[in-house]
Amino acid sequence: GWSEGGYLTTGLLLRLPGLCKVGVAGGPVMDWNLYEVMYTERYMDTPTENPEGYAAASLAQYAGNLQGKRMLVHGTDDDGVVMQHTMNFLKECVSKQVQVDFFAYPGHAHNVRGKDRVHLMMKVLDYLMMNL
Repeated sequence: GWSEGGYLTTGLLLRLPGLCKVGVAGGPVMDWNLYEVMYTERYMDTPTENPEGYAAASLAQYAGNLQGKRMLVHGTDDDGVVMQHTMNFLKECVSKQVQVDFFAYPGHAHNVRGKDRVHLMMKVLDYLMMNL
């Protein structure tokens, strides 16, 4: 999944460990405190009004639950889901001694476009074939 789909993929792997053997998440939202206010607050209210909801929805806290293989992909120039989402999650994975495969696409915004899209699709396909 990408964006919110990346959040759902990551959440599934972390909250139901062992259910899925492999997952790929691109530009994933990992912490709704870091995502755009207009979209997030429409569904979650403000962090002040719903601190428990924001805390429960933050995925880094579940990093220690990861089982199976997981690849994270993020464009370095993503202004939709800023790279800090992925960096915070990776920091937590390192802290908890959890291995995660990560690939950054230099110069790409919230998705990988153009000829590099072929590279991304081959990377995802190869990852799935190698780990399923």
